[in-house]
Amino acid sequence: MCALKLIANAIANPWRPDYGGDKPFSIVIGLTHKVLVDSAYREIKAVLPPEMILKEIKGASWEITMVNGHVIKFRTSKGRVEGASACGVWLDEAHLLPDEKLYLNYQMRASDALGKKFLVLVSGLPESGWLQDTFDRPEHALDPNRLILFARTADNHYNPPHVIEQFRSSVSRVNSIKYLEGKWMPREGTIYYEWDPRIHVVDVFGDPSAPCHLGVDIGEQGAVLWFQEIMRTVKRENGVTSIERGLHVVDEFLPDSQSVEGVMREVAKRPWRIEPGASTIFVDPTTRADEYGSIRRVFGTKINIVRKFRGDKAENVEYGHDAVNAALRDADGNVRLTISSRLPRMQRSLLSVISRYHRGPGGKAVRDDKVDHVLDAFRYPVAHFLPLRTDARVAA
Repeated sequence: MCALKLIANAIANPWRPDYGGDKPFSIVIGLTHKVLVDSAYREIKAVLPPEMILKEIKGASWEITMVNGHVIKFRTSKGRVEGASACGVWLDEAHLLPDEKLYLNYQMRASDALGKKFLVLVSGLPESGWLQDTFDRPEHALDPNRLILFARTADNHYNPPHVIEQFRSSVSRVNSIKYLEGKWMPREGTIYYEWDPRIHVVDVFGDPSAPCHLGVDIGEQGAVLWFQEIMRTVKRENGVTSIERGLHVVDEFLPDSQSVEGVMREVAKRPWRIEPGASTIFVDPTTRADEYGSIRRVFGTKINIVRKFRGDKAENVEYGHDAVNAALRDADGNVRLTISSRLPRMQRSLLSVISRYHRGPGGKAVRDDKVDHVLDAFRYPVAHFLPLRTDARVAA
């Protein structure tokens, strides 16, 4: 489909006298030369009739010149395309890129001042991470200039049915989502594997008149999250229905190099109720006595401050990970933890980093001081208010 769309856009942008000695062009970008040969180039040559090809050059300047004067250029992601003004851009196997920085550069290349029609295509496996953060945003749902298409393996008519059945019996549930069903799936080693922004990011903005709890983790790049309690209907596999506590994140503050008292004074300016007797402030286990004093100077001596100590289940990081996953979606499919769509999406914001939080080769969580604080502030209240049930079966 991408090959057909790129060619159709190339046909809509022929050479005109306005170009003079220049030619309109499109860029096809792959991670490596082999990826280009085996994927995008092969598909373009399969659907582009030979009579539409005027000239083809291979090598460092790999190009196909069409009879209408439009040029299709093939480049690897290691090549430089800064300053190029194309009519169309196709980034293939995009999931292999480490982050969105290269994509943002490529997107800006569809900027030919003489172009009549513009197109940016991105194709690859639907792995969560920068791809889902970039293309699965709620605000894009009604944008007429954006379209996301998922393709199941069964949709590929070149695959014989017996091949699909053999593959289905050979992969795990997670990989079947990725390779067979064409849905967003957690990247390998993701810690919050139950996270799905389509389910957990909701247009519930919170009630300023209701009390909030705070998850606080102050550092050089600190974080504060506001939580409100929302009672939710929970249905168990045995058919029993009950009303249980849930949590909803309504706001976020990411201070840089500020004192605890300075951060708390900024927090107090927000329109959320922090009320002694109703609100709890959760802090890092390493919080000092003078930092406790800073919090109480702002919110009063009766405010409830919780710090988990070694030996407490909720202090254990892995326990906290399990509690968050169970709150996101338990074994019966119940969701008890959501996030407001109003939260920011900056580089180190919760909505940007939650899907990137992952384990390294040794199985331990990869620590990153730039994002750890917001992830810790997120975990503290969940592990306290939504602890694992002793008979809970956390979804795998």
